[in-house]
Amino acid sequence: MAARYAVGHSSQHRSRAGGIDPSRQDGLRAILARMPTITRSSPAPRRIVSIALLALLASCRSPQADAYLAEQIRQLGDELNASRQQEAQMQADLDSLRTVVAKQDTLLTRLAGMAGVPR
Repeated sequence: MAARYAVGHSSQHRSRAGGIDPSRQDGLRAILARMPTITRSSPAPRRIVSIALLALLASCRSPQADAYLAEQIRQLGDELNASRQQEAQMQADLDSLRTVVAKQDTLLTRLAGMAGVPR
């Protein structure tokens, strides 16, 4: 770049102190004034906008994922109901077996009493 400047521009545009010639300085200021500048805003609004954008993106979920989750929850509910029904059936079977054992115990006690066998 320095070589191009030395070749493309003569030394008449440079002052003795190494600065820019005052006649070119006004032109450069005009060019620089037309260039867009980046203004620094405080980081708080940017941070708030970034957090809001991330929250928005995180809240956007796929309908397919929602349908899959709903199906899994439905299947879980069905399995839970089946487990409850099985537990109720097992409890009824246990109660029935207790009744049978109690009747058999009563019968054996009566038979032992008739036979004269001490308990």
